[in-house]
Amino acid sequence: MNQDNYPRSDWYAARPAAPHPAAGMAPTRRSHTGAKVAGIIVCVLLVLVASVYVFSDHFGFIKPIEGGFHIITPEERSAPPAAAEEPLPEDYAGDYRDFFSRYFAEANIQDAHAPSAIERAEPGTDFRITLQSAQGRQAGTLQELYPVCLESIVSIRTLASGKPGYYMGSGIILSDDGLILTNQHLLAGTDTAYVTLPDDRELPALLVGEDASTDLAVLKVEAEGLRPAEFGDSGELTVGDGVFAIGSPMLPTLKGTLTSGIVSGIARSVSSGSRPMTLLQHTAPINEGSSGGALFNMYGQVVGITNMKLVNPYSDVQVEGMCFAIPSATAKAVTDQILATGSYVRPGIGITVGAIDAETAAHYGLPGGLYITAVSKGSDAEAKGVQPGDILTHVNGTPVRETDDVLAIRDTLQVGDTMTLTLFRDGETLEIEVELYDLSKLY
Repeated sequence: MNQDNYPRSDWYAARPAAPHPAAGMAPTRRSHTGAKVAGIIVCVLLVLVASVYVFSDHFGFIKPIEGGFHIITPEERSAPPAAAEEPLPEDYAGDYRDFFSRYFAEANIQDAHAPSAIERAEPGTDFRITLQSAQGRQAGTLQELYPVCLESIVSIRTLASGKPGYYMGSGIILSDDGLILTNQHLLAGTDTAYVTLPDDRELPALLVGEDASTDLAVLKVEAEGLRPAEFGDSGELTVGDGVFAIGSPMLPTLKGTLTSGIVSGIARSVSSGSRPMTLLQHTAPINEGSSGGALFNMYGQVVGITNMKLVNPYSDVQVEGMCFAIPSATAKAVTDQILATGSYVRPGIGITVGAIDAETAAHYGLPGGLYITAVSKGSDAEAKGVQPGDILTHVNGTPVRETDDVLAIRDTLQVGDTMTLTLFRDGETLEIEVELYDLSKLY
């Protein structure tokens, strides 16, 4: 599900085709036909040349650029070309903090991952996801696999008090007694959820637990005799493997929609808001409402939970076949802990960072590292004096240049462990030791 809506409009209308100059004309004298046609062509060419000269001064030309089309005005055509690799002087106006405050202006938008207010179910169930290997199995056809896999997919409807309408999504049956896996962003900010089972019964759902950072949540409905999905091992996937998705895109009447494609990328680093995620990339088309549905391999096993697609909100250029899913291995680790305790505990530092490109670092005379855009309230990082605007150069003595560099170190530690941050601030180098906290408590 995508709660964002972007207005779209046509850039220009297609001009109706002109009739052929000779359409419907019967030549009276064969010897003059060629001369007449040649004359008409010359006239048409003159009109076209004149039109280009006249209209170009008023409307400009259309030139393709990355991400869309740009209308070139007469002033731009007469101006000398700008250096392609050098940013405009005003881009670097002010000090580096001014530059990065503009550059990372959208880095701290987090309301899409707000907690859910859905009534809670008691955690502590003994159920755990088992990942089955596909080695030695015979692949099936879509016609064979679809009716079986469909029995493990549900539709989900969530509502927020005081807000009109509802959000649609999908889910995967985990157990025969009504445990449902879905995306957390479908539940964010809502207080009521309903699950429509394969037999079209709609039942109220309770929330077992959720984790915004991995975009996973578990619901519980009172039901018996459901068909649980079989989970495969996403670690066995390779680029080019066939996959298919089942979900409820766009409308309730479209539930059970099947789309197919291939795995087009493994372990893609993708950011959702300010949260980095490691996802599978695939080409099975998904749309709003597909979120939380299953990405199956050709053995009928769930290898991913569909959760996002790539879009371009700034132009009419369509992005095709760029879809993503949470790997089943990630889903197992998170879901098993949610089922046991109601939440997923992982260590958090309390900072949001963004990469600094080499050109900007050279312009401002900055060291290589990551720009800290925000520090979480109540974190030890805030208490120890880490500030937005600091540049993180090393973690535990190891240079960091990408977000994944920090996560690789953090994920070897536990809540309560300490981490040494090396910071650049106003020309000075600082070392600050911070204690890691339970990231789930941030949301």
